[in-house]
This record gives sequence, C-alpha cells and structure tokens, in this order.
Amino acid sequence: MTCAVKIFLPLLLLMMLITSGCGSDKAVKPKQLTIAVQSLPNDESVARAWYDEKLGNELGVKVITVQYDSSILANNAMATDNIDIAIFGSAAAAVGISKGLPYEVIWIHNVEGDNEALVVKNAANINTLEELRGKRIGVSFGATTHYSLLNALQSVGIDAADVILFDLQPSEIIDAWHRDQIDAAFIWQPALDELSGNGHILISSRQLDAQGITTADVAVVNKDFARRNPDIIQRYVDLQARAQEMFKRDPRQAASLASPYLKTSRNTALKQMNELIWLAPADQISERYLGTVEKKGQFVQTLFNTARFLEHYDLLDRAATLETFENAVNPQFVQAAASKKAPASTP
Repeated sequence: MTCAVKIFLPLLLLMMLITSGCGSDKAVKPKQLTIAVQSLPNDESVARAWYDEKLGNELGVKVITVQYDSSILANNAMATDNIDIAIFGSAAAAVGISKGLPYEVIWIHNVEGDNEALVVKNAANINTLEELRGKRIGVSFGATTHYSLLNALQSVGIDAADVILFDLQPSEIIDAWHRDQIDAAFIWQPALDELSGNGHILISSRQLDAQGITTADVAVVNKDFARRNPDIIQRYVDLQARAQEMFKRDPRQAASLASPYLKTSRNTALKQMNELIWLAPADQISERYLGTVEKKGQFVQTLFNTARFLEHYDLLDRAATLETFENAVNPQFVQAAASKKAPASTP
C-alpha cells in the first residue's frame, strides 16, 4: 500500500504538470509572426507600414515579412509550416486546399481587375483572342493569371494545346518579352505596365470577372496558428480593413504608404491600386464572397470551380470536395471586422 502511494503521487504530479503545461502553451504568445507577402498594389501593401507597431509592439511579437515573386512560391512556403499568414492568388489557394495544406482563407485582399491582363506585343500583330492560336504565351503556371488565360482561350474555342505556353515567373516573362521569345503574356502589375510599353491589352481580369470568372488575392492563415492566436489574426484583418478605409477616404495617402513596398512612385502606385476591385468587410461577408460563419458565400464555389478547372487541365491531381472548400473558408475574422466598420462599398 505504501509503495503504491509512493509511485502514484509522483505520477499524479507529473500528469498535473503536463496538463498545466499544455494549457499554458495555448495562452503563450508566439515570439514571432511570419507573413509571406508579394508586391501587390492592394490593402496589404498599405497595412504593412503598420505591422511593426500594431502587430509587433502592441501585441509583443516580432513581425517578419518574407517576399515572394509569385503565388505559387508563397503557396509552397505555406507547406513548410514556417509561414503563419500569406497572401496569394485564389488559384494557388484552390491548389493548396486540394492538396490538404493546413490553412484557411480569412480575407479577400482584392478581386483582380485591370491589374491582371493578357497583353500582346504590338509587333506580333495580334488583335483578337482567336489570333492567339499557335502563338507563344508566357504565364506563371498555377497562378490566377494561368486560370484566367485558359478560361479566356476556352471562351473562343482555343485549347491549351493550341498555343505554346511557357511557365515563367514575372521577371522571366519580362526578360522573355524583351528577347522576343514570347508573343503575349498574362501578367500582373507592376510587370504589366512594363510590357504595355510596346504592347496592348486583349482582355483583363476585370472583364473576365464580369463573365463570372472571378479571381482574387486572398489571405490564408495556418489553422493551428489561428486557433492558438485568434487575437493576432483579428488584428491582422482589422489592419487590412483600416487600409481599405484609408484608400477609400484618401487614396493618395494610401498610395504613399504602399509605394515603398511596391518600389515605385506614389502616382504609379495609385494608378495600379485603382485598377483593383477593393472589397470592404461588409462586401466580403455578402453572399457573393466569403459569406458568414453561419452561411458561407459563393467564394467557396469559386474556389471549388477553380480547382476543378485546374484538374481538367492536369494542373492539379485531384480537386478537393466542395465540403473541404467550405471548411477551408473562415469568415469569422472579417465578420468581426464588418461589425465595426463602414457599410459595403462594392460598386
């Protein structure tokens, strides 16, 4: 009896320490917050100016931003479990969710507008989508531009096999353009402006959106990080909402904050920012987009349709189920932001 008590008491104390430790882990703030970013002329490039103060100093975490040139690279980084929050295109999100990456969509930074477009070289003498048959086109495979390009071609009866596609990152597209190695490219800003110097636009993502082919840049968060640190994620979303409000109230001030991260002038930043479709929190919780925790919106179907399309073109092994996409969209943070922000502003 005495021996059993001696064994039991240390074991009980150990179990209490383990249980206490597990509970305290959830309450302990992380030492750092790592955010994967891109040079995109949207709310994130405005809000980034506030990260050190509002996320770092006020919440007591070290904020690290890691720059990526494309959505595919940022998506791959999320698979390493070293990134807490990332911004990338909806096509990349559809791929990541289908592959079971442990993240969820929490915010729509922007719907693609005139900032992404299919541009053709003036010297190529191409004036219609139909005339792209047999031509050389640069695009980043798996990005929103790839999805948009294939849809644009499909709309005029051109299959991917009917053109010559080059899988290139933006800097490589620019280089290939200047070397006359491609005739056209579906690309985003700021590369789009550079190519437009001796080229012209055939179709933009804004026009495709009007046809029901919606692409967007979204924020995704590691699910476990969000579960453990909902206050940090809420603050991140609130900062994006604040950036949206600033752009609506004072676009030039917003462009001034964004321009250093875009590595361009304020006027150029402002031009590129005006090309996007900006969504206030109230817009995002509408039926057309994220919806609410109680009833998810049509963006779930948009992601699912994107995955199915990519699967059809062998760019994705297997699209996830509609239920999987519904579970991967989490409107709780934008819903909270909408409860204290201005009304919807979608045109």
